[in-house]
Amino acid sequence: MRPRAGLLVMCTLGVGDVLLAQPLLAALRASGRFQRIVVLARRGSPAALMRRLGVADHVRQYTSGAKHRLLGAVSIGSWIAAQRFKAVLTTTGMNPYYTGVMALLSGAPTRIGEHRGRMEWAWTVTVPTSNRCHVVERNRALGEALGIHAGLVPKLIPTGEEFRRARSVLPHRNDLFAIAPGSNRELTHKRWAVSKFAKLSAMLIHRGCHPVILGGPDEADLGRAIIADLPKDAVTDLVGRTDVGLALGVLAYCSHAVGNDGMLLHLAAAVGTPTIALFGPSDPALYRPMGSGHVVVTSGRNCAPCYAITPRGCHKAECMANLSVQDVMVAVENVMDRVVEQPRNLS
Repeated sequence: MRPRAGLLVMCTLGVGDVLLAQPLLAALRASGRFQRIVVLARRGSPAALMRRLGVADHVRQYTSGAKHRLLGAVSIGSWIAAQRFKAVLTTTGMNPYYTGVMALLSGAPTRIGEHRGRMEWAWTVTVPTSNRCHVVERNRALGEALGIHAGLVPKLIPTGEEFRRARSVLPHRNDLFAIAPGSNRELTHKRWAVSKFAKLSAMLIHRGCHPVILGGPDEADLGRAIIADLPKDAVTDLVGRTDVGLALGVLAYCSHAVGNDGMLLHLAAAVGTPTIALFGPSDPALYRPMGSGHVVVTSGRNCAPCYAITPRGCHKAECMANLSVQDVMVAVENVMDRVVEQPRNLS
């Protein structure tokens, strides 16, 4: 029987969560302590981004959804057991029962997870968590249990090909302003009204900017609604037309980005584009874009944030409804008026 070796990292949530785990994953790779690093990631864009990060020797895809969960868990569990990993680590926020079972099946002598009161006996080391601690900080704490010291700011540099693809779909201007009106389709209560995004876009055009609307294939109606009454040559609608790589390139070319809490704002922050993040049900203390130059805007409702208590929302979303266009535009102007000390180098 071959000796145990390598590290398994379980990161089976969405693209935004993959990005927020990037500092930890990069530090694990840079440490050189593990002969092989394997990441378990959700099938689709999360797994694609994980490969794009270049931090894993292998990315094993996990299929979510009740239809595939049981068979997928059996298949992955058998595969994990056969790999004979030396250590297993879960990033923050994972399902404690799924990750706990997989950690046990691995048989790894070192198993690091969060101290959350469920399945704790599956881990050899548990790390305390705080509901007021940013996800990146919680991931860093998990790495420190292995003696790995990660940074706090996710960073990505688009490739030359990603820049080239972005340049081919964008107008040749220096005042591109990214707009991200969507969110996870299961969390639509996190969205600001599309009519307000349309008004904000018109105000940006009046200020001399060129809005670039971004979103997934199932958000095409949002893009159409925003541009409906805007001059066609004054805005670019890329909703449903970008993959992760192209989105990275586009966001790197934009001077700023504004949108709901979600993947696109974290991508923008990772490439160094200043963001204006609109928060309601979700907690900016946990999920705000990390780094300098970013601003969070909230309505100040006493009931927000409520995401940790009611992840599906209150179905009223008054915290987002009460966020005015003028409030957001003031935040946008404050960010735009800042002096940029060092221009970004776009290849």
